[in-house]
Amino acid sequence: MGQGNWQQQLSDNTLNFARAWVQRPEVLAVLPDTGAIPDQYVDKLFANSEVTPTAAERSAAVTAFGAGGVEGRASALLSVTASGSVFNKQYNPAFVLMQYLGYLRRNPERSARLGLQRVRLLAEQAKRIQFGGRRCA
Repeated sequence: MGQGNWQQQLSDNTLNFARAWVQRPEVLAVLPDTGAIPDQYVDKLFANSEVTPTAAERSAAVTAFGAGGVEGRASALLSVTASGSVFNKQYNPAFVLMQYLGYLRRNPERSARLGLQRVRLLAEQAKRIQFGGRRCA
């Protein structure tokens, strides 16, 4: 980063990853490349993300799909994953998971008591997210 044209290289790498992703057998099993109608493909992506997109987000993803094919499917996927609806739905659970995985990599000999307190805190955070921010017993 910070060297040369890193922003363009990052963008290219992201698009190449998305192209490879939409061609994976697991993805093709769920979202077959049958020349799907853009609306259906985009709706399926949002449904798999468990969100209801805004009209602008859905329209942007359908436009990104364009003529379809690998390029269109990859562009639509990137548009959906970059949408605010998907970000808001996935950010908190992903953050808690990241914290928990970091906890698992700790040194257990260092402080068992502090570790237990952290597990309790992470469990409480997960419950809050699950129940929409309300405090649970």
